[in-house]
Amino acid sequence: MMIRNCYILKYPVLLLAFCALLLNCNKSESQKILEKTGLFINCKGQEHHIIGEKFRVEDYGKVTYNNGVKILDSEILKKLFNEKKQFFIEKGWQNIEDNTSIIEFSPIDKGKNTFVEYDNKYLFIIKDSILRDTLKIKKDYYYSICQLDKQNSKHGIAIGKYIINNNDDFFEIHQVYSIGNGKLRKENLDIKIYDCPAPTNYIRDEEPNSYKFGILNGEKLERFWYQNTPEKKLNDNFNNTLQDWEGVYLNSDDKNLKTYQSIIDKVGWFKLKITAHEILFSADTRMRDDYPQSDPGGVYLRKKCDYYIFPNEDKIEIYSKKYDDPNSSPVNIRGNKKDLLITLYKKDKVFYGTANVIEESEQYDNSARIKGKTPYQFYKFSLEEDKD
Repeated sequence: MMIRNCYILKYPVLLLAFCALLLNCNKSESQKILEKTGLFINCKGQEHHIIGEKFRVEDYGKVTYNNGVKILDSEILKKLFNEKKQFFIEKGWQNIEDNTSIIEFSPIDKGKNTFVEYDNKYLFIIKDSILRDTLKIKKDYYYSICQLDKQNSKHGIAIGKYIINNNDDFFEIHQVYSIGNGKLRKENLDIKIYDCPAPTNYIRDEEPNSYKFGILNGEKLERFWYQNTPEKKLNDNFNNTLQDWEGVYLNSDDKNLKTYQSIIDKVGWFKLKITAHEILFSADTRMRDDYPQSDPGGVYLRKKCDYYIFPNEDKIEIYSKKYDDPNSSPVNIRGNKKDLLITLYKKDKVFYGTANVIEESEQYDNSARIKGKTPYQFYKFSLEEDKD
């Protein structure tokens, strides 16, 4: 989207004849003269280039804060979206996939002292810090980031109406846009949607148990409906999808500890739980306590994660999510190395992990691990065995 006022002269040879007259007129007067003579075509639009430029909110206007909420005073956005108001509130952001995020802005009435539901919502799609696209969500419609493949690597924006009837919550989807390299593409409504959480306006503390989603006049679907099939077993030939890696992985370099319960009953273990809608990395920290053999004693850390699967290798990298990332689902990214928690790979039917966070264990009697160096061996268990 190019944002500008443009003047197109249909007959350039006549330009010199009008130069003297135009130089003595202001911009609006010059425009009227050209319009009357048939030499001017007004490209209705805006006055600034923003698509394809580095995204900086401060470039669009003056930023202020009200109780921690960012408010933007912007004539640029007002003209861009043909809004009556010049004040916009930044309502939130979501990380979608590799270096791609969405930021939502809504116009507000600055005269009101409280924030209410706004007429329109505007989504800014940013990839690699560059604004790639924008999308308007009209009044009474809501949006959600949807999953467009089983591997949770392709995403889109579902737009629709939220219907509550007899305590049943349903997101009725009217439009779907896929996201590719930060650009939006409108899809037909026959596109398969594998998952679609409730719009953030209706999540409250947690998503309603009765919640379903589906396209207009289509089937009502539960979340993760496609997972209601027997768990796919990991074999020697991966398809290299997140579903292939589903399971629970526990680290133990003690050859006598090979079952889930025998490892989890010890201290000093590292656990990686992978599903299509969540990746959790847990570390038992009781090894660092003054009395590591106490039971239960100590605590363990848990981090929500994103991932990256190597295309032609049985290898996956696990990255720690940002603490303020509102998107709890795992995102397929090639993350920052400082956020890398563990690299898990399969060799000769055995799983190994390399990680700076896994330190050498002390040789306590109740330790899941003995002293050793990377790579560390991991055992894979079914999701049903994990009770946490």
